[in-house]
Amino acid sequence: MRLLSPSVSAGLILTLLFCFQAIQAGQLEPSEPPISGTMKTLDQIEPRIPIQSLSGTNTIVYLITEPGTYYLTDHIVSNINNKTVIHVQAGHVTIDLNGYTISRSWATTDPDQISGYSGISIDHSYTDVTIKNGAIVSDFRTDGETYYRGFTFGIAILKVSGSTPKITSHATIRDVTIEKAARAGLQLWGDGHRVENCVISDCPWDGVRTENRAIITGCRINNCATHSNSYAGIQCLNSCQIIGNTCTHNGYYGMRIGQDCLIQNNICGYNGYYGLYCSSNCTVKGNNICDNTQGGGLLCSHSCLIIDNVCCRNTGVGISANTQVVMLKNNVALGNTVASMVSGSGSVRVDNLTD
Repeated sequence: MRLLSPSVSAGLILTLLFCFQAIQAGQLEPSEPPISGTMKTLDQIEPRIPIQSLSGTNTIVYLITEPGTYYLTDHIVSNINNKTVIHVQAGHVTIDLNGYTISRSWATTDPDQISGYSGISIDHSYTDVTIKNGAIVSDFRTDGETYYRGFTFGIAILKVSGSTPKITSHATIRDVTIEKAARAGLQLWGDGHRVENCVISDCPWDGVRTENRAIITGCRINNCATHSNSYAGIQCLNSCQIIGNTCTHNGYYGMRIGQDCLIQNNICGYNGYYGLYCSSNCTVKGNNICDNTQGGGLLCSHSCLIIDNVCCRNTGVGISANTQVVMLKNNVALGNTVASMVSGSGSVRVDNLTD
């Protein structure tokens, strides 16, 4: 029997191995592509309705009456005084401003006249409305004897006078810029609202005003609250979380907060009255409250925990805690014109740095 040479044997083995692999691989030619795509469009996943396709009324430009997701397709310029641009009359609604701006500039010869209408308003009796990702801007200026005005409120949920209906709850306002509303930037009556990463400026009433159980985070409020000492950059009632906001150069309070609240990691500087006022049973932690004028830095009522705050160079008292039990710990209060720290007889002070 004749034996094959080692080189021939190796080549034969490789050839057989290649043929075996080819048989296993099957058809090498690509199959025909699918006749149609298999991916779903965004509208198939989440149907979206163009706001500019909606109809309105004699006082509303675009009226939303059904749950769903709505979006702007372009900027809206509405230079008339007698209409709200978008009004929501339904729950479970999302409005994506889609990076666009809603603006208004109407002219009057009466310097005291303001609009009775808002950029966006939400009916008082619905819940779970989200507005995000855009701007609402008023042209508030004077040119000779002509006065240009915009919206009363940037976004509003208003109470109905003469009755006590269910007030809208759980609205979310996110990544919205509001400029030069005639009154407040966000006037949100009702409970449980969220305001996140908004920028609000040049509104003579409150920058943001809410009621109970609100969460306000990451907002920047400046040049608001100039009308009277009833207003603040941020104003809310009870059981709220106010975290990581910046309130500067407001006419009166930087923040005016109710009771049972968490107020943490905010900056309140260069405001015309107190940087931060809060009522009873609050935790006030890690805030920077400096360079405020007239009133002072931080003013708290009773039964509060005041910890890790910096309150310096305020015109007035750096930290003022009124009566009953207050814990003041690890705060820095230096360079304030009247006193660094004033507290009632029931207060406890631990490791504060004062001059």
